[in-house]
Order: sequence, then structure tokens, then C-alpha cells
Amino acid sequence: MQIFRAPSDPEVRRLVEQTVHDLLPQQPDTAVVLTADTPAGVDDLAPEEAAALRTAARTALMYGDTELITSLVDACGRESADRLYGPGLVRYALGLAHASHHVTIDGTQR
Repeated sequence: MQIFRAPSDPEVRRLVEQTVHDLLPQQPDTAVVLTADTPAGVDDLAPEEAAALRTAARTALMYGDTELITSLVDACGRESADRLYGPGLVRYALGLAHASHHVTIDGTQR
């Protein structure tokens, strides 16, 4: 399995980020604040909240951060994550998390 390494050149990195952004479906970029009144399950979220979480997860994935998706899988199960984020995005995040688990801080494989 090959691991994507972000380009070191800032202009190339900007072009890659812009391309990824252009390929993903656009959602409104609004923040979701979790409080004691936040619904307990993904099916209880308002459409705007679900859209904001999907946007946040896609943006985080562009930087290799899988935590939004993997934490939902851990807390509520794969089915809930698939319903909120879509099976393709969940599969990608879990694959990325698994692949990056085998890479050390200096970038070498374990």
C-alpha cells in the first residue's frame, strides 16, 4: 500500500488542496457546537448539523485527520458513521487511519 505524502512545495500543496476541495461535493461551512442538548444519535441531527459535520470531516481528511469519522465508528458503530458520512468516506478514513497507524513520526514504516 502506498501512503500519500503531502508535497513539500507550498504552491504544489495549495494546488493539491484546491483539487481535492473541487472534487468533493460542497456543503455550507458552518460550525457544529456539541452541548448537553446535542442529539444522541446521528439520525437525530438536524440536516444543517449533519451537513456541517460532513464538511468538517472532509476538510479534516484533506489533511490526513481521520478522527471525526473514526471516533464516531468507535463510539456509535460503523453503521452510524456510514449513515452520517457515507460509506465511501468512512471506508477511505478507516483505510487512511489503518495505513497511517503503521507509519512512525519520522515517516518510516513499522
